[in-house]
Amino acid sequence: MGRMGWTGALAIGLAVAVSIGSSPASTAAVHTGCPVPFSAASVRPSLIDEAMDAARAVVLDHRTETNQGRVTRRTRQNYWLSEVELVPRRGWLHRTAVNRCGAKVAAFSWALVFHDGESPVASYNDVRFALRMPNGWWVY
Repeated sequence: MGRMGWTGALAIGLAVAVSIGSSPASTAAVHTGCPVPFSAASVRPSLIDEAMDAARAVVLDHRTETNQGRVTRRTRQNYWLSEVELVPRRGWLHRTAVNRCGAKVAAFSWALVFHDGESPVASYNDVRFALRMPNGWWVY
């Protein structure tokens, strides 16, 4: 292949890699609250990165907070994700998910725990749950 052939192949390869690497969660609708109506058969498979993107769209998207008189904008650096896992079958994450949307929804959800680095309360965690349905992501 000539020089232009390799350059073109490289450009096409990069374009394909970027389109494959872009997150579907960024293009899927993100809703807040419990998915209604819900059926286990309608839950879509998802990746951990997609769940993280959906939850970040809810907790970071143009949000500001006032801590001790100082207004700060939430970013990935000051409102970081400290834990991500599928909702376990027991424990405090399971109880929290069940209390918010019920046992059926909790069984198919991702648990995401955010930590507010700007909060004067050192142990403040923001727990969100994410679930992918046919009409997009539901974060509760």
